[in-house]
Amino acid sequence: MSLEFYLEDLKPYTCQVCHTGESTTTKLQRCSLCKVVRYCGVECQRKHWKQHKKGECEKLKKMRNFWIQDAQNIGDKNGTHLFIGATRVATELGDHALAVEMFERAANTNYPIEGGHPNAMVYAAYHYEHGYGVKQNLEKAFQLYQRVLSHSEFGGENWGPACIGLSRIHEEGIIKEDKETGSYSTVIEKNLELAIKYKVFSKSNPETDGDVKYLGEAF
Repeated sequence: MSLEFYLEDLKPYTCQVCHTGESTTTKLQRCSLCKVVRYCGVECQRKHWKQHKKGECEKLKKMRNFWIQDAQNIGDKNGTHLFIGATRVATELGDHALAVEMFERAANTNYPIEGGHPNAMVYAAYHYEHGYGVKQNLEKAFQLYQRVLSHSEFGGENWGPACIGLSRIHEEGIIKEDKETGSYSTVIEKNLELAIKYKVFSKSNPETDGDVKYLGEAF
């Protein structure tokens, strides 16, 4: 599954009843039993409970537990299996947080792809870049995108999205706040020239254009 098709099926977290999305003022709470369905507050949870407890809750709980157990059984034996499972967890079950855990495990599993699954790196990076299922972390997203460009098994499905992701980050840069001192430091400088270069290279074929393999070093 390409990132484009994955994102088409990826639904943001919303309240099951009123469909309010998460924001700086609204923190959705998970059902304590199935840990999948989310609510904006107690009122909506109470409205939905009779319907939810009839069978949906237990079904979702079993599905989630199945994928957790499956990931534990696979461990570091097969990154491709973990990657495919993570896409299903995100799009079919709607549990972005669990999906990110599985993507990261796939990205760090050296079988069947030495160096980790590059597509899993891209998907995990996108979740961190946009805060889907995890706290937004642009620095971590940046690192994951960069890993793809230095990977020996790069290809069209992961090269283009990684370049575009790096382009987006360089358009804005990354500023980190030290909460203890209140000071700010630049992690990634805003660099529009580099952002444009990454966007241009996203359309290149890394398998035939020898110079793009070392894009990170060249810049």
